[in-house]
Amino acid sequence: MILDTSFLIALDENDPRAEEVATEAEIDGRPIRVPTPVVHEIYTAVGAGTEPILNQRKYEALLANKPVVGLDQGDARRSGIIYGEHLVSDTKPELSRVDAMVVSIALGMSEPLVGRDSDFSHVDIDGFELIAI
Repeated sequence: MILDTSFLIALDENDPRAEEVATEAEIDGRPIRVPTPVVHEIYTAVGAGTEPILNQRKYEALLANKPVVGLDQGDARRSGIIYGEHLVSDTKPELSRVDAMVVSIALGMSEPLVGRDSDFSHVDIDGFELIAI
């Protein structure tokens, strides 16, 4: 499973659905991975926050023991196409660059994306699976 920033925030907020999904993944032995663009997004919040040291510790605890996966060249190309399609569409909501990268990593690894970001529900690509919380 590929974890979106929104899922990590939901875990931090003790969201029952997020905790349920995390517990099920652990019981089932499903791999849980954090994409580097999510790390970037988390640390943007750390840098912009009023308590950066506290926030950094909090998010490091959430990221602990979760493998981090990077954006490779194929993912970068695919995410550019996804972002561009959403950017010019009259029917799809705008998707951030980071969200497009996260979707692309999930597609490249053939793993579901876990998040509560409603923008993901409009991603209509063969092979993309969203576990919404």
